[in-house]
Amino acid sequence: GFCENQMNRLIVLSASWNGELVEGDGASWGADRAYRLVMDDGAEKDVYLLCYEDRLVRIEFNWHPTQDQMSIVGRQLKGN
Repeated sequence: GFCENQMNRLIVLSASWNGELVEGDGASWGADRAYRLVMDDGAEKDVYLLCYEDRLVRIEFNWHPTQDQMSIVGRQLKGN
């Protein structure tokens, strides 16, 4: 909990406190939980916090990842 909350705070801080991490579908990433940065004006950024059993991952794209790309990320991070 503490580490996840600190990562959440750092990601929001990097967005100049003008957003929040909103929980989404972790299964798409093969993760226990997944959060996406959503700005105060409703704009969804392609910045994610992925929570796995033994790690937290901040990942950022310059595009909106496809379902296949999310699955690849999950497989690679889980070592599959």
